[in-house]
Amino acid sequence: MQEFHNEADTRAKLIDPALHQRGWSEDKIKREETPGAVDVVDGKPLKRAQGRIDYTLRARVNSDTQPVALALIEAKSEQFSPGHGLQQGKEYADATKRLNVQFVFSTNGHRVVEYDRITGETTDPYPISEFPTPDDLRQRNEQFVCSREIYISRSRWQIPAHHRRRIQTTPIRSNRRRNAQSGRLPNLLDPSPESQSLHGAFARSGAVRSGGTISG
Repeated sequence: MQEFHNEADTRAKLIDPALHQRGWSEDKIKREETPGAVDVVDGKPLKRAQGRIDYTLRARVNSDTQPVALALIEAKSEQFSPGHGLQQGKEYADATKRLNVQFVFSTNGHRVVEYDRITGETTDPYPISEFPTPDDLRQRNEQFVCSREIYISRSRWQIPAHHRRRIQTTPIRSNRRRNAQSGRLPNLLDPSPESQSLHGAFARSGAVRSGGTISG
């Protein structure tokens, strides 16, 4: 009968060496970080009293900043399928807003399943020997950040023409209404014959000036 490593041995004997081999040195790894605990029972995420993220992977975006969290890894004993912990990892990522990671991984120490929280895509299992390096995840994260900033910048300034006209004219009309109500000017927006007649009288007498005041 085949004997399997338990979860602790799977992490120590299989996952840790594989991460080190792919460039994840100890200063880039934080273990058993508390997210705001959940568990998975019968495929459904449930809150529990305690819970810890098995691995949080960090990398420096540039030399002037502190390392930022890029990914979470949920580890399971090698007897389970590689994607067994993926749902739990997703729930940890959702619960840990302060980390704001893009990538969630689940592994049994032999193969890995990856979930991208931005695109919503989940990979097929692949060998842990092909786990992304720090540069791989950093570059993928930077591509998303740059795309998001460009989108926000364009969305901010590309206002449709009819909205721009509405933005320009609304204050003018509002000012005219306020002036008419205060007695400074006849109501130019009132279509009634009395109002139009009054406006015509003011215009003919030169009482209405460009400054919007009534001459005495």
